[in-house]
Amino acid sequence: MNKNPIATIKFENVGEIQFELRVDQAPQSVYNFCELANNGYYDGLSMHRIIRNFVAQGGDPTGTGMGGPGYTIKGEFANNRVDNQTQHDKGAIAFARSMARDSAGSQFYIVTGDYDAANMKRMNEDYAAFGNMISGEDVVDVINNEYASNSGEPLKPLTIETITINSHNETLPSPDKL
Repeated sequence: MNKNPIATIKFENVGEIQFELRVDQAPQSVYNFCELANNGYYDGLSMHRIIRNFVAQGGDPTGTGMGGPGYTIKGEFANNRVDNQTQHDKGAIAFARSMARDSAGSQFYIVTGDYDAANMKRMNEDYAAFGNMISGEDVVDVINNEYASNSGEPLKPLTIETITINSHNETLPSPDKL
């Protein structure tokens, strides 16, 4: 792949965030996210968990935090023996998972605040960040300021209108599903 794919997440009534997806750091995560997005999987789903200065999480078809696509992928993070250097900076996109290391499926989160060093280290070691924001910081700030709560229950509904992928006319492979 000559260029990393660009993902654009358009939220209803809020705006768009664009991410450069890091195939070189987390290929299975990128392939999985792109395949789901290209199939329209995320269109119309809500961000069901939005914690102020932490994350906005979505991608669950049930809206409960318990649903997924019916398969999982390998967790591409340090504590799973993967050298993924993509940082959990504000605006990073990453896969959520259960306690099982290889349990990521469709649920992802966007980092909405800056972490202190200890939390940054923990997130980088235990979760697969697979992209960084290249535009839309104003949208991340609106999500954090107007939709987030301390408990994680969104203050108002935040819906994904569409996620589009620009793969620069290259065909991306399917992820290795577990």
